Amino acid sequence: TADPLTSMRDIRVTGWLDCSEPVELYTERKGHQVRLLKKDETGEVHEVATATVTTGAYPPRPQPLSTTATV
Repeated sequence: TADPLTSMRDIRVTGWLDCSEPVELYTERKGHQVRLLKKDETGEVHEVATATVTTGAYPPRPQPLSTTATV
C-alpha cells in the first residue's frame, strides 16, 4: 500500500545482515505484518526482521508548550 508508515511495534530481529558487500533486501507484507527479507548469493531467501506496522495519516501535532511554563 502507498499509505505512509506511521508506527512500528513488535519489532523482532530474526537474522544477521552482513553489509560488507551489496545485499538485496525486500519486504513482504500481509495486512499489518511486515517481514524484511534478504537473498543470499545462491538466491535463497532469509528473514532478517519482522514487525507490526500502522499506516495512514499522522495525528495532528500537539500544541506548543507555553513559554511561561515552569518545571
